[in-house]
Amino acid sequence: MTVEKMTAIIAERVLAVRKDRGWSQRELAKRSGLHHVVLNRLEKGHKVAIQAETVRRLAEALRVSSDYLLGLKDEMERLMAPAA
Repeated sequence: MTVEKMTAIIAERVLAVRKDRGWSQRELAKRSGLHHVVLNRLEKGHKVAIQAETVRRLAEALRVSSDYLLGLKDEMERLMAPAA
């Protein structure tokens, strides 16, 4: 799989899950510790490669597996909230 294809899959899934949660890009940025401009560029496909740490942060914030965001699994696994 090409980097471009992988990036497109991540972008599509991040956008879909974010919208499913009812969050704005700024809300996801706040929850993930990423800048909202990074999310905007990712969702619009303007980022060529995405760092592993970015995928980890997004998966954790969205409460899905990184495998789902990467397109390695088709089923969205909702992760349990961490213990307080």
